[in-house]
Amino acid sequence: SHQPATLVVEATTQALAFVADLNATYGDVPLDLNATASSGQPVSYASSDSSVVEVNGAQLIVRGAGSAVVTASQGGTANYGPAPDLNATVQVDPAPLSVVAHAASKAYLESVPQLPYGLVGFVNDENASALTSLPTIETNATASSPVGSYAITVSGGTADDYLLSHQPATLVVEATTQ
Repeated sequence: SHQPATLVVEATTQALAFVADLNATYGDVPLDLNATASSGQPVSYASSDSSVVEVNGAQLIVRGAGSAVVTASQGGTANYGPAPDLNATVQVDPAPLSVVAHAASKAYLESVPQLPYGLVGFVNDENASALTSLPTIETNATASSPVGSYAITVSGGTADDYLLSHQPATLVVEATTQ
C-alpha cells in the first residue's frame, strides 16, 4: 500500500553585506550605498536623520554636518525570508570655511578705514546667511598710530555646517603729506 506525503518548500534565509561606517564632508557629492543581499534581491535604505543624510534610491545625499545611522533592509520574497537589517553609521564633517582679512592702508593721523574680510569655501551655493554668528575683525592701530605695519585679525563666527579658520592681514600706516 502506498501512503502519499507532502513536501514543503520553505523560503530560504538570506543575509546582507553592508559597509559599517561611511564618512563625508558637508558639500560632498552623493554617496553610493552598496549593500548586497545574498539572494540578489534589491536592498532598501532608511536614514535616522534626513537633516544629515537623505536616502535617494541607492545614494545618500549629504544635507548637513552630524551623524546618522543608515539601515539596509531586504524584506524577503516568496522564495527568500527577510534578511536581518544592517546599520551603518554616517559621519558628516563640517566643510572648511576661511575667514580672510583684507589688507588695508591709511596715512598717519587719518581714521582707521573700515576693515573688510571675505568668506571663502561655501558649498551648495550658500553665502554668509549660513553663518549663525558673524566673525569680528579688528586692529590695534588708531588714527595716531605711528608709521608702520599693524596686524588685522579676524576671530569668532559660527556655522552649523562649516568649520571656520581665520587668516589675518596687515594695516600699513604710511607717512602723511605736509
